This record gives sequence, structure tokens and C-alpha cells, in this order.
Amino acid sequence: MRSRPALSVVIPTRNRRRELARTLALLGAQRLPSHEVLVADNGSRDGTASMLRRRFPRVRVLDLGRNRGAEARNVAAAEARGRVLLMLDDDSAPEPGAAARALRYLNRERKLAAVGFRVLLADGSHEPGGTHNVFVGCAAAVRRDLFLAAGGYPADFGYYVEEYALSYRLFAMGYRVRVCGDLVARHRKAGFAGRRADVFGRLVANNLRLAARFLPKRLAAERSREIVRWYLALAAAQGVRGPVAAAARRARTALRRRPVRREPLKGKALEAATGRAALARQLHELRASGVRELGLWRYTKDAVTFIRACRRARLHVRALATDMLEEASRAGVRRVRPREAGPHLLWLVPTFSPGLAENGLAGMQAHGLRGRAFFRYASRRKG
Repeated sequence: MRSRPALSVVIPTRNRRRELARTLALLGAQRLPSHEVLVADNGSRDGTASMLRRRFPRVRVLDLGRNRGAEARNVAAAEARGRVLLMLDDDSAPEPGAAARALRYLNRERKLAAVGFRVLLADGSHEPGGTHNVFVGCAAAVRRDLFLAAGGYPADFGYYVEEYALSYRLFAMGYRVRVCGDLVARHRKAGFAGRRADVFGRLVANNLRLAARFLPKRLAAERSREIVRWYLALAAAQGVRGPVAAAARRARTALRRRPVRREPLKGKALEAATGRAALARQLHELRASGVRELGLWRYTKDAVTFIRACRRARLHVRALATDMLEEASRAGVRRVRPREAGPHLLWLVPTFSPGLAENGLAGMQAHGLRGRAFFRYASRRKG
């Protein structure tokens, strides 16, 4: 009888056999803990199956026959034999040693359900998704039993934001998620440039669905307004505002006609999802240190949340440094271009995303500014 592997590597794919082959080759060149590799094929028609049979015969291939989006990971998780699932995309891979460290972290802490990786893009910048408590879906290790107990990824999300829904359910079950700075993965992000309108549209729809399902109603309404405003601004800056605005209208109409099943978070689970108490605490500590005014570096989807929190902490936001001057006009703060940002101010990156925080800090350093970010990657731990 075969022993169970420590790790099940799960990779969904669709019509990207070259990227998939590259990822599998990168994995094959590493010394991973005992493992198996499962590829969930979302109905590829580009010869993916024959390529896998020819070049990677030990890979377990699950032919789903059609595109089931991120739900493909649920099918693979049900079939997996490992205690821990290493979730990758077909264009992402961990750096050597990272998977073994992730496994040690999960083995050591009973209440730790998942660990996220620090995801680097081809240009050396950090993947801006996720939060300090929510991993980026292209590189994470999750305990299989808890993944299944939480119901896996929601089938109605398709792609994007599904890792938030899973993390929120894990919080509700009393478990933690940690995003670790010493677990590094690379994401090639193949084919993104030509799909911006579709991607932004899906992000709007699924973020609205996420808020409606998990947040208290008043907070859900507030967060929904911020999300739509942010993605329309981002879409306008990249020339695709029309289709993204249409996607937002369709998503809102769909939620009115067919409301989601509510799973409102409370207490510690809600704080893990939103980080608002932690933000308030750090802003009050900043004021206690003598700071009375500051600037915000870049317009982000969390910028309005930070502006409101600064006001409650009696911190005056003097300026918002952004290239999206017109799009950020509703933030209610004086806007300046990054090159005009004054060195006399303390600048804060308004984000709960560790990746975006690192990108912001690098940008401020390049402009010679004093900068801070509150929500960073978890520090290296022994293991």
C-alpha cells in the first residue's frame, strides 16, 4: 500500500500547455517534500492532455471537460492524498525550499489553516492581491481537511476573490491564515494584458458578492461603494471603464434579484477579515508618537477606509499622492502627483495588502520620502 504524500500540488489549467509545462519543469527541478501533482484541466483544447502524458507521466490529470474556474481546485482537493494542498496557478511556482517551510509552519501550529507566499512578478514587484490575512490564490499551502470542511472555493465565484471567501470561512471556524515573507513564489501572470476588462469586471462582481455574503449589512454597503469606485477608477486609467461599469451594473442587479446566502462574520473573524481595529490601533499609536498630519501614498481600494480611519484618529491627511488624479477625485483629499509629494510629510501606504505595501515603500524610497506601511508580510519564523 502506498504511503500518503505530505503534499498535494494542485494546479488548474485551461489552454495554456506551454505555461503549464514550464511550471511543472520548475517543480521537477526542486527537491520538494514527498508529494504528488494534480492538474485539473478545465476543458483544454490545445493538446494539454497529450503533452502531460508525453512529458509528465507521473502527474495525475483530472479532465473536467469544461471550464469550472477555481472550482477545479475543489475537485482536485477531493482527489488529493496529501495532508497539505500546495495551490499554484499554471504560471506560478515556489522558489526552492519554500514548500518545505510552508509545510513545517502548518505542522507546527494547530490553529494555522493556511500560509500564503510572498509572490513576486516578472518585473520584481510584488503581487498586489490578498491582505495580511488572506493569501494570493496562485501560491498558498492549505490544510486539506480544513479546506474541505470550509467547502473549498465557492462555485459561484468562478475566478478571482475566491481565496477571500475561503479565508473568511476559515476565520469563522476559528482558524488563522498567515502570509509569510520568507515563503517566496514567482508568478509570470501570462496573458493578463489582453484581459484587463474581463478581469476587472470579474473582480468587481466577486468583491460585491463577497461583501454581501460575509460582512454586516452596513459595512457591506460601505465596502461595496468603495470597491466599485476603485475598480472604475482603475479601469478608467487603463482605458476600459465602459465594460467594467457595465459589469458592475450587472453584478448589482444580479444581487438584488437573487441575494446571496448570508454568512456574516462576527467578532475575531470579522476583525481578521477587515483589519479595521488593527488599523485604528496603529493610527492611534502614530498620533501618540507625535504625528498630527500625514500623506497617503497612492490611491488604492483601501484608501477611503484609511482616510476615514485617520479622521477618527484625529490625524489630518494633507495629500494623496497618485497619478490617477481625476479618478481619485471622490476620495475627498487634495491630490498631488507622486513627483510633487513633499519630503516634509510622513507618507503612509493605504493598504491591507503586504505586496502593495512593499511596492509602495519601494516607490516612496525612489522619491526620497519618509514612508510607512502597517500591514506587512509576517516576519521569518524558526522552523
